[in-house]
Amino acid sequence: MLLKLSKIRFNSTLEDIRCSTSRNLYPEQIQTLSDCTFLQRTENILITGPTGSGKSFLACALGNQACMMGHKVYYANMNRLSEKNHAGKNGWKLCKTPEPVRKSSPSDPG
Repeated sequence: MLLKLSKIRFNSTLEDIRCSTSRNLYPEQIQTLSDCTFLQRTENILITGPTGSGKSFLACALGNQACMMGHKVYYANMNRLSEKNHAGKNGWKLCKTPEPVRKSSPSDPG
């Protein structure tokens, strides 16, 4: 039931993730995230990369893992998340923008 409510886009698993140095994605990172303890610490994960690099696939794999461990998950890409935030639908609010995101702008690459 949790998986259906999550609206996860892909039926991917952590075992499906292909790690490589060219993607800057390592098995140790996936192993660290696989126990979902970041959720108990109320930490967020921000996945970035170029178009087609597998960001959504990775997010769905992490979401599927969290659902399997009994956590509630809501999958949203940035467009859907910003639409919900802007419209105030369903009580969604972005309370605080992470510090690195706040400090950067399109004219400031770092």
